[in-house]
Amino acid sequence: MSAAVHVVLAEARKGLRVNWYYKFNMVMQLVTLTAIFLFLVFFLGHGSMDRGQLTSALLGYVVWFYAVNMVSWVGIDLVSEAQTGTLEQMCMSVSPPELLLVGRAVAALVTTTGLVAVLDLVLLASFGVSVPVSGGGLLMLALTLSGLFGFGLMIGGAMLVFKHVGALANLMINMIIFTNGTLLPVDEFPRWLTTIANSLPSTQGVTMLRESVLQGRSLGAMWSDGGLPGLLLNTAIYVGLGVLVFEVGIRRARVRGSLGQY
Repeated sequence: MSAAVHVVLAEARKGLRVNWYYKFNMVMQLVTLTAIFLFLVFFLGHGSMDRGQLTSALLGYVVWFYAVNMVSWVGIDLVSEAQTGTLEQMCMSVSPPELLLVGRAVAALVTTTGLVAVLDLVLLASFGVSVPVSGGGLLMLALTLSGLFGFGLMIGGAMLVFKHVGALANLMINMIIFTNGTLLPVDEFPRWLTTIANSLPSTQGVTMLRESVLQGRSLGAMWSDGGLPGLLLNTAIYVGLGVLVFEVGIRRARVRGSLGQY
């Protein structure tokens, strides 16, 4: 096993142990996750719980929840590293900092998937609705999460330079839930808003997810109509920009000698 894989797995194990130690916080996350989703669907349905609407909204909401945790673990948590004085040590490691952030992304993926699985059981027992799963859907989710990881790197790079980026991160996370189709299908947006929404991470992923798991469309069909190539391009752009912005942020912070300052 390569050294890079060892670094990623070690960082992922550390993140999972920290989460397990603070189990109460995870339980409250689950309660909050469930309550917010049910309130959203209740109000969007004008006081009713439509099963069809539940399933469609659930896909967008789950992707948004992954986005929240991915951005938090990969980008925003660097603030706490700076506050505790460990950010400089992380950036002085023989391993590239990006590898450590990949490990954190893996821990966030495992933790979030566990919470989503419990949410799925709650909704299945209460309303007979569950998160639909298919091979194509898992591929769409993987591509979407890769783009979200790149977006988290962009937030992390901004944090290295500007330190206080919580307002920016919150703005983008809130934009995602309003524009990725969770609350309203993207094809019902005005044309200008559709363009903005499709340029953000996760919007195209949610659309492809719904087409794959709810409509049963094949990968070939989604490729031929341009949807899958568009998602691949969106993911590649965000991963590329994420790595670039993070590297620029690290270099500027090192030049300024501000890695140990907050």
